[in-house]
Parts: sequence; structure tokens; C-alpha cells
Amino acid sequence: MNGTAARIESTALVVAIVGFAAGALTGLLVFHGGTPPLSGPGSVGTLTTFTSGAVGLCVFVAGYVLSSGRPGREWRRTIPLWRRIVDIGALALAHAAVAMLAWITVAFVLAHAFIDAAIYSLAAYGLVGGGAAATAYLVFLSASDMTTSRLATVLVVFLVLGVLSATLSESDPHWWQTNISDLGVDKDFSGAMFDFTMIVAGVLITTLSSYLTSDLEASPLTRRPDGTPDPAARRHAAEITVGLIVLGLCMAGVGVFTVDLHTAIHIGVSIGMVIAFGYLVIRMPRLEPRLPRPFFLVGFAFLAVVVAAFVAYAVGYFYLTVVEIMAFALVFVWLFLLIRNVAAAASDLAVADAAAATPRA
Repeated sequence: MNGTAARIESTALVVAIVGFAAGALTGLLVFHGGTPPLSGPGSVGTLTTFTSGAVGLCVFVAGYVLSSGRPGREWRRTIPLWRRIVDIGALALAHAAVAMLAWITVAFVLAHAFIDAAIYSLAAYGLVGGGAAATAYLVFLSASDMTTSRLATVLVVFLVLGVLSATLSESDPHWWQTNISDLGVDKDFSGAMFDFTMIVAGVLITTLSSYLTSDLEASPLTRRPDGTPDPAARRHAAEITVGLIVLGLCMAGVGVFTVDLHTAIHIGVSIGMVIAFGYLVIRMPRLEPRLPRPFFLVGFAFLAVVVAAFVAYAVGYFYLTVVEIMAFALVFVWLFLLIRNVAAAASDLAVADAAAATPRA
């Protein structure tokens, strides 16, 4: 897809129309002219949720593959095929899951706003089609213009919604008195959702490392003042990539190795996440010294808070769940800040280089 932004928008509208047709046809086949409820089993909300998830999954794969031919995406073809397949799969699953969680929430809210309301058949077909169309449109635009910052946003939204869904569906109301990993122990929706969220989020972090590496290699941060590549800066960028990959694999390991069946490995990968985060924070001033100083200070502050929280847990002041939630939140906030600061620093250097290259009158 080598077209302009207007062409991408036009294509997204066509995809939305196809999505509407698919959703409406699904509603026709499932409801057979009945009057389904808004929420619950056999409802408009349930069908919209699953239809939108399937549409989002297919649309993302198509949009992402088509966009790989656009200028600036050449680096994607340098990644091994198996890695590209994993990256696309994780991104597609994340978009589909966000769409499903969003629609099931909307259905739940509407069902409580319109209690005992039944939907006539034509309206039901339209609602399912409309949900699929909106999902197709938004997912296609996201896939067609996937950037590092957008990927980070998808990652955070997916992680928050996934973990929140697991907590709300947990059968034990006092799960938080042990640790957050207990959510992945139950063999029900809560456990499956938590493990799925950890695995996909972990893979997304490794995908994020590829995007961030591409941004660094294309930016003045990895070049000398004369514009030639700086080998030392490239090595530093590679070290950041490795650190993020380790962080992502450890997070995925939390979902793969549940605390009830693989206790030692589960604890090991959990600690590995904190170690990888701490390593990146401590090394970042040397790896990317041209990033803003406040970013380094914030990173050290976050790391100090995480360490202090673990100490508070060790002396019995905090539940482990509180410590884990704080650590997760600070790690992802730091990742988001890293991406924004890399982009800002690269932009400032590019402007400065352009100004220096402009001849003065």
C-alpha cells in the first residue's frame, strides 16, 4: 500500500463496508429474525463481541501486510520470517482482544441502561454490522500506520484491559491477598485471560524492541555529526534491543509458567523482569546520553520506588499484589517515556543538523 493518507482512509472505508456486511450477515444467520437481548448469552452484545474480534484479527493482518511496502517500512523485511509472523500474530491478537473487551463492556453498560430491552431483528443485524464496521475501520487504520508510539499505546491498553478483565471475572474475591499471578492459576476465563494477556504483552514488547531499534538506527542519535553511522551508538541501540527482548520474554514467561505448576520458573522470570528493567534504567545514561536528563532521573526514581516496594513487602507492609501492580505500572510508563524521549531527542537533533547545514546569508 504505497498510497497517500487519503487513499488509506478510502481503503479503510471500503474495509468498514465489508465489515458491516460480514457482521450483518452473521447476525442474520445467528438470530433468524428473532428478538435477542442486548447482553448475555445469545445476545446482540455477545455476537458483536465475537464477530468484531474475528473481523479485527483478519483486518489487522491484511492491513499490516499491505502497509509493509510503504516507504520507511523496509526494515520489516530484514527481520526473520518466523519473527515477523509472531509479531503480526501478537499485534493482531492484541487488536482483536481490545475490540472484544471494548464491545462486551459497551453491551454490559447498555444492558443496564435499557433493562429487559429486546432488539428487533433488523436493528440486531445493524448493530452487529455496525460494531464490525467500526472495528474494521479503526483496526485497518492502526495496522496501516503502525508506529512505535502507537504500538506502545496498544500494548498498554491491551495489558490494562486484559488484566482488568481477569480480575473482574475471578471467582475468588480475595485473590489480591496473595499475588497477581494467582489470577493465572484458575482453569476458567479469569486464568486463561491473565495468562493470554501476559504472553501476548510479552511478545508485543519484543516487537516494540524492533520498532525502537528501527527508530534509533534511522535517527541522528546513532550517527556522527557528519551523518555517517556511529558503530558505538549502533552497539548501544542493539544493547537496548536485547534488554527489551529479555524483558518481553520474561513477561511472556509469567503467563507460560503458572505459579501453581512451575513455581521456581515463574518466580525466576518475574525477578528477571525487574532485573531487565533495572539494567536498562541504570545503563540508559551511557547507552543514549543525548536523551533528556529528566528522563534519566525519572527512571532512577521509578527503580527506587520498585525496590522500596519490594522492601516494604519483605517487612510485611504491603501485599505482594500491590508491589507487582506498582512494578508493572512503572515499567510500562517508563517504556512509554523512553519511546517519546527517543523521538523528541531525534527530532531536535535533526532540526539542529538541518539548521547547521543551511548556509547563512
